[in-house]
Amino acid sequence: MQFDSSPDAFLSGTPSTNRASAGPARPIKVYGLTVSPNVQMVMWVCLELSIPFEIEKVDITKGEQKAETYLATKNPFGRIPAMDVSAYFWDH
Repeated sequence: MQFDSSPDAFLSGTPSTNRASAGPARPIKVYGLTVSPNVQMVMWVCLELSIPFEIEKVDITKGEQKAETYLATKNPFGRIPAMDVSAYFWDH
């Protein structure tokens, strides 16, 4: 699959030239808390661009972002938001 990085492709919410033909996209996973301003910015951009997303709760008040599994699989710096966009862009 070839990635189309043109501004028109980005603004149209069609991030790849082959995405439309690949069928419905699986949602982007956003890791964090919805009360976080940074997570809210990601959600807002997804809503504005009609990109499907789902929130996976990572409770920073309990230190879940510092857990070994989170550091190993989501964000090695232990920060939120983290996103998994592989299903949206590369999964057909």
